[in-house]
Amino acid sequence: MQKIDFVVAWVDGSDPEWQKKYLKYRPAEKSIMNGEIRYREYGTFKYWFRSVEKYAPWVNKIYVITDNQVPSWLNEENDKIEIIDHRDFIDSKYLPTFNSSTILLHIDRIKNLSEKFVLFNDDMFLNDEVTERDFFRNDLPVDTGTFQPTIPTTSFTHLLLNDVLIINSWFDYRSVLKKNFKKYFSYKYGIKRILSATTTLPFKKIIGFYDEHLATPYLKSDFSRVTNKATKAVEKTSLNKFRTNNDINEWIVRYYEYCTGKFVPRKKGFGKFYELKEYKDFVKDIKESSSKVVCINDSSDSESEFGMKELNKMFSEKFPEKSCFEK
Repeated sequence: MQKIDFVVAWVDGSDPEWQKKYLKYRPAEKSIMNGEIRYREYGTFKYWFRSVEKYAPWVNKIYVITDNQVPSWLNEENDKIEIIDHRDFIDSKYLPTFNSSTILLHIDRIKNLSEKFVLFNDDMFLNDEVTERDFFRNDLPVDTGTFQPTIPTTSFTHLLLNDVLIINSWFDYRSVLKKNFKKYFSYKYGIKRILSATTTLPFKKIIGFYDEHLATPYLKSDFSRVTNKATKAVEKTSLNKFRTNNDINEWIVRYYEYCTGKFVPRKKGFGKFYELKEYKDFVKDIKESSSKVVCINDSSDSESEFGMKELNKMFSEKFPEKSCFEK
């Protein structure tokens, strides 16, 4: 098995220096995609490292992407940690940037990043023991590669539709289905996913993919291949300091891997996505390690503050000891 790196993007929106930049460039028009809540640090990042130490000690390197920030408690002397500033891999003409799509569309340019890596957001945590085979098999990413209609319910949907628009210019849906039909309709996904994918069959074009908001394995070579192929869209996105409805995002690389069959179907139940208001559910999941990976997404509703407290409490009980990644 070749070495596998983890990449995680982190920002502390309460940092005064960062806030100065944010306020200087913040667009006048408010958007759910760029509100201050998207940059909130809610005290759980140290538990991300504790979970990695406990459940994935085999990881080769951990690349922490930041904007001239380092958590005060992080042990930078640990050989496995590499702090990567935006300036280290993003062209200066795009900086400063507050656009997560810009940041993640350039990660293949991180120096010495391994061919196989797993991309995390800082709200995605390992919740049980994982092995290399949970992320890569036969040198391919393990993922839920299947179709479903893209329903425009939030501003984020624009990013996905823009990705799909480009994918449709590269691939013929019928040819894609013919080559890897068994992967898209794998029994591993469960009946619900298969039925959802079936609804896309009458269409001549791809109308959407199933998107799990979880830690995602990638091949660096595919990342480079796709972003070079979509260079105009990447450039257009990168020039936007904040996310806009005209952007694409890094999921276009996943979609490319799906359409080329460069993935291995992942079994249902590997991970689970929650919002902070769903604290009763994610507390139970974390306590029982029901899912191997959990994403606890921030939200602006009235219950988010309580959910944040419950999350920190649960993690402090599950991971009470400092990791080797902490001072």
